[in-house]
Amino acid sequence: MDDELRRERAQRGAAVLLAALFLVVAVVWSGKRDYEWDLLAYSACALELGERDPGVVHREVYARLERDAPPAAAEALRAKNAYRARCAAEPAAFDAQLPFYRGRVLYVGAIAALVGLGASPIDACFRVSWLGGVLVLAALWRWLVRRGGGSLATLLGSALALAALGVWFKTPVKATPDALAAGVFLWGAYLLLESRRARVGAALCVLALAARADLVVLVVPLLVLATLPVGGARRLTPAFAAGALVVAGFVVLGCTAGRGTYAPWVVVHHTFLGYKAFPAAETPPLDLAAWAALSLRSLPELAAAAPLTFLLAGLAALVAGLRRGGRRAAGGALALVALAATLAHFALFPAAWPRLLFPYWILSALALGAAGAQSRSSQASP
Repeated sequence: MDDELRRERAQRGAAVLLAALFLVVAVVWSGKRDYEWDLLAYSACALELGERDPGVVHREVYARLERDAPPAAAEALRAKNAYRARCAAEPAAFDAQLPFYRGRVLYVGAIAALVGLGASPIDACFRVSWLGGVLVLAALWRWLVRRGGGSLATLLGSALALAALGVWFKTPVKATPDALAAGVFLWGAYLLLESRRARVGAALCVLALAARADLVVLVVPLLVLATLPVGGARRLTPAFAAGALVVAGFVVLGCTAGRGTYAPWVVVHHTFLGYKAFPAAETPPLDLAAWAALSLRSLPELAAAAPLTFLLAGLAALVAGLRRGGRRAAGGALALVALAATLAHFALFPAAWPRLLFPYWILSALALGAAGAQSRSSQASP
């Protein structure tokens, strides 16, 4: 009994220390801002919800930039290269960039809501990103505290999850939807896999698609996994999962085709083969061979330290889950989902950027802990 009491006290102490660490991280994020060009585009997407004239939106965005950004940052975003200078000088060229960004409906909508409350769109972009980072910290804290335990696999999985957070550290100080998407998704995955609120978790996973539609390659197999009796009872009924998948399809279509976003090939070509002032007119026709060749040429990126570490963690979790079975098999199944989704994402968008792959890496890390040792709390929390 004394040993159990000491163990519980140690776990509470670890939870408090982790919470204190995450609080410091949140404060650090709140004091930093990384000014990248995407800031202008997302500001414009929020402003155009109430102003349809591209010329007015263009003037307002650059006026806000001059007013709210440090002079050096404003100058870099306005004139660092020919592409930025043309967007700053030509409202039509600037407006032609916005279809790359309009599909991040949840992020843009949150910015617009803050603007409606009187915030500057520049400031609002950073505030929403910071909020996404806080959601990530809260979800990760809850997940790690729940897993607890002192087995080597659990400790390694927790360490890798914290390492993923370290690699991803700069994301919440950027004006992008990546932190918000990760925060909503991680809460969804936690509720789906670790609580009795699996339906709420499924809804949050689907909602994350409104921030980044490309997460569909992770959300779909995760919802399917939740219907399978792997390592225990099914988390979702097949009927509910089917309904969630249909809703997910509508969300993705609504945030892409419904918002007039550019096709995936245009996005890939613009990102990796050269920025275009007028992407719709200047991007060559779809070339699947060139797309596949680009993905193959980019494969060495997966051999970098962070991507390789989490690929190996996923493989280790998959092997451990298959060998040990029982509840540990759930960790192997989760690892399979994370690995397959990572490779699918990379094939479609060949960049191993931490801000994009963080949700995949977190699931690989947590899968390793689950596959290596049973959670200290095998019953779902209320």
